[in-house]
Amino acid sequence: MSVHDPDLVAMKEELEAAYNGLRPWAKEVLRLLVARFGPLPAEQEELARLALREGLSGAHVRASLRLLQSNGLVHAVPKGWREHQYRVPEGHAAFWQEKLFPRLEPEPEEASFGAEGVRNEPGDAVKDVLQVLLAASRGELKLLKSGGLSGQSVRRLEQVLLARDGELEASGLAAAVPHRYGPAVAGALHMAAASGLLQVENGLVRPAGEAAAAWLGKPCRVLHQELYAIWKKAVAPTFSGWEFHALYALETAEPGRWYPLNHLFDWLRVCGMMDLDCMAQMGFISTRLVPLGAWGWLCLEQRDSGMAFMLPAPVAALREKDFEPRFAGIIVQPDLEIIVPPDPPPGLWWVLLQWCEWTVRGEISVFRLTPRSINAGRTAGGSVEALIRQMRDYSKVDIDEGVIRFIREQGRARPAESTAGPDIHAKEPPGPVRALEPLFAGATAKDGLVREPGVADAAAPEPEPLPAEVPAAWWTLNRRGHPSTEKEMVRRAIAMKTALRVGTACGEVMLVPLRIHEEAEDWVLYGMQGRLEVRLKPHEWTGLRLVWPGIHE
Repeated sequence: MSVHDPDLVAMKEELEAAYNGLRPWAKEVLRLLVARFGPLPAEQEELARLALREGLSGAHVRASLRLLQSNGLVHAVPKGWREHQYRVPEGHAAFWQEKLFPRLEPEPEEASFGAEGVRNEPGDAVKDVLQVLLAASRGELKLLKSGGLSGQSVRRLEQVLLARDGELEASGLAAAVPHRYGPAVAGALHMAAASGLLQVENGLVRPAGEAAAAWLGKPCRVLHQELYAIWKKAVAPTFSGWEFHALYALETAEPGRWYPLNHLFDWLRVCGMMDLDCMAQMGFISTRLVPLGAWGWLCLEQRDSGMAFMLPAPVAALREKDFEPRFAGIIVQPDLEIIVPPDPPPGLWWVLLQWCEWTVRGEISVFRLTPRSINAGRTAGGSVEALIRQMRDYSKVDIDEGVIRFIREQGRARPAESTAGPDIHAKEPPGPVRALEPLFAGATAKDGLVREPGVADAAAPEPEPLPAEVPAAWWTLNRRGHPSTEKEMVRRAIAMKTALRVGTACGEVMLVPLRIHEEAEDWVLYGMQGRLEVRLKPHEWTGLRLVWPGIHE
C-alpha cells in the first residue's frame, strides 16, 4: 500500500479526528498503551499501574478504554470469561508512533566515526533468496520423506549464502524449524517460500514458474521491503512492546546517516517505551540488530563509544519511500571477467548467477564466464543469445567481440538451445505440484498501515453509571464536611479506584488517593497529583468531591 493511497490517507484523517475528540486523560491512556505495548495486548490492571504514575486513577483507565473502543482506536481482545486485553490495531501502530512521539534524530554529519565495521562482507537478503532460487532451478534441492531438505542440499546452500549462521544464531530462527537447518538456510528458504517462489515437484523443490519470473521483475527496493516484512512477521511473536518501537525507528531512519545505539535506547526511555535494562539492550543487539546486518538491511559499526547503525541507501526501503538507487552498469572485460557495481537489478543478478561464476564478493562483485558456467546456464534451459542481449543492455561500455564469440562457441558445444529461457519459465512437468509452505506459520509480507477486517473484538461497553450507593452530594459539593464523612469519602474513592477533586488555597486540584495513614490525633491522605506523590492533612484542604471520569470530566 502506497503512502499516497487514498484509503490510507482517509484512515489517517479518521484517526486524527478521533484523537482530537478525546478527553486529555483518554489521550494519556492511549499514549501509555502505545508506548509500553506497541501493538501487543495489555491487561487493564497493568495499564492502571502505569497510569497511576501519571496521576490517573483506575476509573480513568476504565473510562478511557471504553471511549477508545467506541472510537475504534483500541480493540478489546477476549481473554477469558468476561475478561479482555486491550491493544491498538497493528495497522495503526505506525500512525501512533509518528503522532505521539518525537522522531529519533541522527548524529551530526560532521561527527567522526572511527569506522570499524562489524562485518567484512555485506549481507543481502535478495541475493540469498536468489541463491535458493538458483539451486532450485538446477534441481539441487532434494526433499526427504520427512519433508526437509537433504543434508547435501543444505550444505550446498550454506556454501553460497552471504548470511552466516554465527550472525543469526540468537535470532531463534533455527530453533523454530523442525528440520536440521542452520539459521541462514532456514531464513533464506523461508523468505523464498513465503514469497511464493518455490514449489514441490516429484520430490524436488523447484522455482514456481510465473511467480518467480514476476518477482525477478520487481525493483530491488521493493524486494527488500517484502523480504523484511516476511522476516519481521516470522520473529514478531517474540517481540516485546519496546522492540516494535525500536524497529520502527530503524525502519524510518534517514538513509546514509549514522545513529549511535545508545541514542536509540535513550530515546526509548525518554518516550516511556522501556525502563533501563542493560540485559534487554544486549539481547536486542544479538537477536535483532545483528540479523538485520546479516540480511543487509542495516549497517553496523563498532566504535570506542559503542555501536552505531545506518540504514543503507539501497534499502531505504524498509518502509514505503520514493527512492530508487540508479545502477551504474556492468563492465564486461576482454578476459571474461564482469565487474558489477553496487545495487544491480535482481533480474540482472539472476542472469549472472545462472551463467557465470561469482569469484569476488563484496560491495563491488566480480563474475567470470567459463565453459563450465555457460554449460550450467544451458543445462538449466537458458539461451546464450538472451544472455548476450542482457549483457549489452546493462553494460556501461561496448562489449569486446571476443567475449561474444566465446559465449557463442561454448554454447554450440552444449545441449540444444531453448527459447524458453531459464528454468523458472519452463513448462510444468507431469505429476502433482504443490507450493512449498513457509517454514514459519502465517508469515507473509504485510503493509505497515492497513485496515484489519474481521478482528475478533468485543463491543464497546456503555458508559459506567455513577455508583448508586454513593451519596449524590459527594459528586457535586466541594466544601468541608464532617471529618468522619470526609474520611469515608476518601475510603470510597480508594475502593472504587477513582479520583478526588481537592480544594486548596491555590485552587482545585485532582488527586488519586492511595491510602490513609492514621496518626495519634489526626490522619493523613497520601495520593498522586500528576507524577508527584503528596501527603495532605484534613486542615490543608477547603473541600473534597468525588470524580467519575466520563461524567464529571
